[in-house]
Amino acid sequence: MIYIYFIVKNGLNLIQQDIVQYQVHHVRNHLQGHYTLGVFAGEIFTKFLCFDVDVKDPQLAKWTVYKLVDTLQEVGIPGEFIYISTSGNKGYHVELFFNKPVFNTHIKQFYLMVLNYAELLNIDYGKVELGPTHTQGVKLPLGKHFVTNRICWYVDYDTGLKPIEDYHYIFCIQQMDTEFFYNILNKAKDSIDITEQQALEYENIVAKHRPLKIYKENIDPDVTIEAIENLIKNGLKMQGTRHNALLKIAKYNKYKGMSAEENKQFLIEWMEKQDKKTYTTQWTDVLKDIDLIIQYTYERNYSLVTKRKDITITSNEIEEILKVKGKNHKLVLYALLVHSKRYANKDGVFYMSYEQMKNATGLSQRNIIRLIKDLEINKYIQVFRNISGDNKLIKDTNRYIINLLYDKLYNPENVKSITICDKNCQNCFNACLCRLFDNKQLKSMLTRREYEALIKNTELNNISCIAG
Repeated sequence: MIYIYFIVKNGLNLIQQDIVQYQVHHVRNHLQGHYTLGVFAGEIFTKFLCFDVDVKDPQLAKWTVYKLVDTLQEVGIPGEFIYISTSGNKGYHVELFFNKPVFNTHIKQFYLMVLNYAELLNIDYGKVELGPTHTQGVKLPLGKHFVTNRICWYVDYDTGLKPIEDYHYIFCIQQMDTEFFYNILNKAKDSIDITEQQALEYENIVAKHRPLKIYKENIDPDVTIEAIENLIKNGLKMQGTRHNALLKIAKYNKYKGMSAEENKQFLIEWMEKQDKKTYTTQWTDVLKDIDLIIQYTYERNYSLVTKRKDITITSNEIEEILKVKGKNHKLVLYALLVHSKRYANKDGVFYMSYEQMKNATGLSQRNIIRLIKDLEINKYIQVFRNISGDNKLIKDTNRYIINLLYDKLYNPENVKSITICDKNCQNCFNACLCRLFDNKQLKSMLTRREYEALIKNTELNNISCIAG
């Protein structure tokens, strides 16, 4: 793509007056499909804003455009100032043009507020990028996409984004009055506020990861998943341990996702198998005790908390997560990794409910289920779905193994690693990046926007979760 600097004005009068004669042949060649032109913003100002909808699925791409245009109209942008064109492949450009230059900082602010209001920040099926900037150009419409060989026509919003196959359409484009735009921006600020930190989270990879409450709770060092599973398998060994054993198993079953009734039946059947020499309580009193334990566990919402562990993250694990396609795929995989470090048994198996994933990532359960399936298909994780005796799924808590922990990559003795404390893991992924890799490595591993967002984030946040 050939990039030259433009200032957008009416119709095809796109080029500054002092280079019109020199560059007019470039515009002609762009329209004739010989090559494609792009436009940059100035370092401080721009005269148009492009929402670059990059979504592979055609229906989702259309849906994103509809949602974006509807949101623009809701915040006060009249439809006659909103123009949509195809990117030549499966995406779209939604553009606003101005009669006078607008500060790039204000364009960025408006862009983020609109995406936040439209719930298009951090979507997991594509992305909506801002263009142009002074370092990243945007392809001009009416040119040819040289992969698909399609013309990037403008489209009609009212006819299902049907292409307007007429070069003269560009002469109908209207520029919005800049003062009118600023009035809308100032009003939107009052009702659609987005902080600088939210903007950074949009550009960061997994900055949305949040530590679960159970990571911070006081923990009984004797209550581990492995110990409880051994208890279930091997049974009671001595008198005086029955009540505590039943309580531990009840919490464990609740953690797995069992209902109160399922849990009660499990405890009764387990006690029926125990050696009568290991307890002296009458059977009727055993049943009463089980009832009270179930009531106690579910009414007070007690859950299993395992012993505190040092969380060691290796550079190889982070590198493998960065290779995963999709920002939210990375986010879910990292949340699973952190959870596994605390709760996995000696074989690397751990439980994590969809509710816990929702709390750790901020994503919806519907998205999480799809993301888990994608990670499973691509062999980043193994999923063991819980089946009850009548072949029905037990709620939403499955068992997982993260494959990163069991291949040749995971060898803490041979790779660089850091230990993360369990009091706060809000910024631990960014901390891992900064502590495990130097600037040269980070620039090669991250996109420019991700790298810049990481640097800003570490400047704004006190990364206190690193223990050593």
